[in-house]
Amino acid sequence: MNLKKDSALNYENIKLPIINNINIFEAIKKYRSLQIILVIIVLSIIMNIVIVPLYISKVSTYNELTQSYDLAKNEYKNLENEYSELSDNQQTLSTNYDSLQKKYDGLENNYKEVTQEKYQSELTSKISELEKNKSNLETQVDKLSKDVITLKGAEKSYPAGYLTAGTDFEVGRYKIYGGSSNFIVHSSSGSLRVNIILGHGSYDVSEYLYTFKLGDEIDARSSFKMVPIE
Repeated sequence: MNLKKDSALNYENIKLPIINNINIFEAIKKYRSLQIILVIIVLSIIMNIVIVPLYISKVSTYNELTQSYDLAKNEYKNLENEYSELSDNQQTLSTNYDSLQKKYDGLENNYKEVTQEKYQSELTSKISELEKNKSNLETQVDKLSKDVITLKGAEKSYPAGYLTAGTDFEVGRYKIYGGSSNFIVHSSSGSLRVNIILGHGSYDVSEYLYTFKLGDEIDARSSFKMVPIE
């Protein structure tokens, strides 16, 4: 009776640990499940705290970059349009400049031609004037050569008044000078032969040559001098 009782007690002692081991395994399994759930929860929290905001930040940054890119693209298009307009304006200005340059060259050539023609005309005019003066000088030289005076007698002074050739002085050729007023000569028939003003003014004559004929009458308004010449 005691042996059976002891055996029964041993069996119960042996059976309890098996039951306890089974509970431990189940607890471990449950504990691992809890660990997984906790890990998932932690990961979810980490994602919500770190990854999601980071993702949102990245998305926001991407959106900002996209907007910046769009703005830059629009600005580039605007700049491209402005560049195109400037290029067109530059082409227009270049064309206008070339046109003005051609006009300037034409005007410069015309100016040179006109200036050259003007100078040529002036030179021709001056040459013509010089030739005319030369001709006048030659004429005067010839006249002076012909009118070389050879004195025949001494000079004589005469008072203002009326004098008659052949009566108051001899007829012939005389040089008249030294007066300061009108000197008039009429022929014997009353024709006017000489009408000058003796003197040294702008309209005066310093000396005068005249051949007196018989009966010529002098009307002198001032004293004067005469000398007979050949």
